[in-house]
Amino acid sequence: MSIIIQAGHRTSKSKEVMEKLYERGLDRPKESYTHKMTAEQVSETLYKVLARENMSSANEKMADNVMTDFLLANLDFEDWGWESDKNLASLEYWQQIEPDVGFVLVFDHPRTIFEFSSINTLTVKTLNQKIEDWVKYNESLLEFYEKNQDKSILIEGSSALSNIAGLKEQVKRLASTLDLKSSWQVSSTNTAMTKERSANSSYNILLGLIAEETLTNYPEVITLFNRLLSKASIKESDSIFKTKRLGVDKLVTSLNTIGLQQEKTLSIEKEAQLKNESLERALREQQSKSKKHSDDAVSQSNQIILEQLLQAQEELERLYQERSNQKEQQSNFKKPGTPKKRYGAAEAIKADLPYKLGNVMVSAKKPDQIAKLPIMLMKEYKAFEKESGSLYSPLKLDDYADAREAEKVKKHLSYQLGKVMLDSKQSPKKLISLPLNMGKIIVGFKKNK
Repeated sequence: MSIIIQAGHRTSKSKEVMEKLYERGLDRPKESYTHKMTAEQVSETLYKVLARENMSSANEKMADNVMTDFLLANLDFEDWGWESDKNLASLEYWQQIEPDVGFVLVFDHPRTIFEFSSINTLTVKTLNQKIEDWVKYNESLLEFYEKNQDKSILIEGSSALSNIAGLKEQVKRLASTLDLKSSWQVSSTNTAMTKERSANSSYNILLGLIAEETLTNYPEVITLFNRLLSKASIKESDSIFKTKRLGVDKLVTSLNTIGLQQEKTLSIEKEAQLKNESLERALREQQSKSKKHSDDAVSQSNQIILEQLLQAQEELERLYQERSNQKEQQSNFKKPGTPKKRYGAAEAIKADLPYKLGNVMVSAKKPDQIAKLPIMLMKEYKAFEKESGSLYSPLKLDDYADAREAEKVKKHLSYQLGKVMLDSKQSPKKLISLPLNMGKIIVGFKKNK
């Protein structure tokens, strides 16, 4: 079993990275066994208990209880994990209590501080507080990594999102049993996000330039970020150079101006969105008017297919009656004595007419194949009679030593559909109820599968 515990500052792409791991095969944890706490609640609780400066033995026992209860609920998972910025406070304790744990430590460019801020009301004081929080968190993150490099990977979040193959390789080092899916094996869920980034690209570029200019006034941020880059196994950003230029007050004023402009842009975009929604409503109304016509066409098509199936069944019955006299005239005399038991009952059932007819129906999945189904069934019926040289009669399994194996094959959907089709020629009542009986067989088979 492997457990991935991920931590990253709230301005990082840590949550997005964890979602990528989930969609590629990492299991989401269940709620804790006794306390029914989610992974986020577990992280919050441990943070409140373990972040205290003078922690008592009672608090340690409480933390042990929360951790053990959470682990107990997820014993059935082979590879699982979760993410929270609060996890940083409990990484050391998780390492002590669970030997199979691995840590993914996520950081991002400090300009993300501005992306998570309301820049039109930003002040120098609030910016200083945000910078101090970012530095304190990532210093602890880097310190833990340097002490536990054998069980940790340090990655730049934005780079990991664009380099899934590299992320997969690094996570494999922590969880050898975890086989993450490749990008082509999962459907993309980032279309809306991509459109949003594209729409705000000019704004983001301008914000990024002013943010990087602002950061040159904080040498401690530049030094720490460059250290993180030097240790990271997945990264794409360039180092920041310490070239102090404009003052922080002027840069903050520029950010306020950008924020106000962005609000105006969003207002215009909202107005355009309302117009689009109005047009979409009108289009839906138009589509609803034509829906009834479309439903009638589909119903007519289904009726044609049903009639073709019934015609095929009638033709099978006619052929059966035409050859019934031939069966009576044929004589098959067995030699005296008890015949030897033989093997191959399962193969005999698969070669029998019910299984072959059912297999034709099961294989017809596309609309054009369904339309040709009556003809295909007729061909299969005639081919069977031509090959056997006689009219169809139910296969007898008395001479087979492995007759039990045939019973397993009779449970296949192909055999059941073919048998009910051949049985329906016994009476007009069964013939009329053939489609319904086939539907029941398919539903029952899927339930028992």
